[in-house]
Amino acid sequence: MNVSYELFVVLFKEGKPVAAADDFVKRFGPSQTAQAGIFSFRDKETARQALDAAAKDHLEPQLFYAFHVDAEAIATAPAFYLSVDVEEDILAPDGVQSHFLTNVEVALDLYFDVILVNQRVKDLLEKHAVGVQFNAIDENGWFRLDGITNLPEPIVVPKPMYRSPNETPPGTWAVQSDGRDVLTEANLAWVREHGLAVSHEVKTPADRVAWRPRVVVSGNLLALLRQEKINGLTVQPAPLLTEQEAADVALDKETRL
Repeated sequence: MNVSYELFVVLFKEGKPVAAADDFVKRFGPSQTAQAGIFSFRDKETARQALDAAAKDHLEPQLFYAFHVDAEAIATAPAFYLSVDVEEDILAPDGVQSHFLTNVEVALDLYFDVILVNQRVKDLLEKHAVGVQFNAIDENGWFRLDGITNLPEPIVVPKPMYRSPNETPPGTWAVQSDGRDVLTEANLAWVREHGLAVSHEVKTPADRVAWRPRVVVSGNLLALLRQEKINGLTVQPAPLLTEQEAADVALDKETRL
């Protein structure tokens, strides 16, 4: 798994350069992206130096971690969020919006927060995922994926960058991580055993709250779905980390696990 360190800094305020911004850009300019104020680093030590310099110069740094897993390494990775290209209100109250299901074999219905699959994906999941159930939604061979087991523990977000209450489902929160979404050892073992699991809760250093259901897929099962060339899976899936992986990549001391 490859990691890049994405550092967001404030270079301008009210249209004027922030003091020390020029020196920071001169020092770390080769790592600046096309977007002003965003610097991307592959080398951990350089990223640490940039983070420390930005904090010292009051550039209000925000650090994000971006992870990339090569296709051949997906099967050995711990787990991923099940990300799909189509996320729409498909099972609307007035009937199935089947036009969203053209040229894909898997989709997410945002109205009910459920995964929808065609017959081919259903057959694969029945063989390789434990506990899943299916209910037909139309006469065209589409099913809603039910009966996914719940993770035994919350997903851990060691440093939430943003959070706000969701309008729907009521009582849930939107929690944005810094890129490090962590599976506990119990969760990791559960996903490996079941292939698919759903997360209903997130744990931060401050609290534990409900969030919109998020389906987690094991690296093994995702590799199988990609090998079968299932249409509609997001090209670059979002990996979850083990506790050790999250600790190994951490730069800022306050969030090292």
